[in-house]
Amino acid sequence: MNIRLDGNISDPFDENEVSIKSEVVLPDGRKWNIQAFFYQDYERSLANDMEVLVPSGKPYWKLRFTPILEGEYSVNLYVYSRGRPMDSYELSLGASGYSHDAGFVRLKDNYLVCDNGSDLFLIGQNVC
Repeated sequence: MNIRLDGNISDPFDENEVSIKSEVVLPDGRKWNIQAFFYQDYERSLANDMEVLVPSGKPYWKLRFTPILEGEYSVNLYVYSRGRPMDSYELSLGASGYSHDAGFVRLKDNYLVCDNGSDLFLIGQNVC
């Protein structure tokens, strides 16, 4: 999600000045709290055999979230300025066509485990 705010923000990296937090409610009722992050698009080019990055457009905040279940999700966004709530938004989204593959890889007790509970064994070179 791209989140654009109006107003004068002197330091978008100072959480005490501005922060955007969310609560995502999964179809099974679990709740995830996810913090938005400040983001700037760039255009990439080569000049004199050197990579050059030039800012493209105005910076904004992003909230990244990947559904893990089929069904309806609700997302509550909360905008804080200097520690006080300034605004909030609620939206919903649906996820369908969920894959029944192994899922995401997680760390559990120093081992790699897939969402379906199966162990992930990486053998060989170039697997990182």
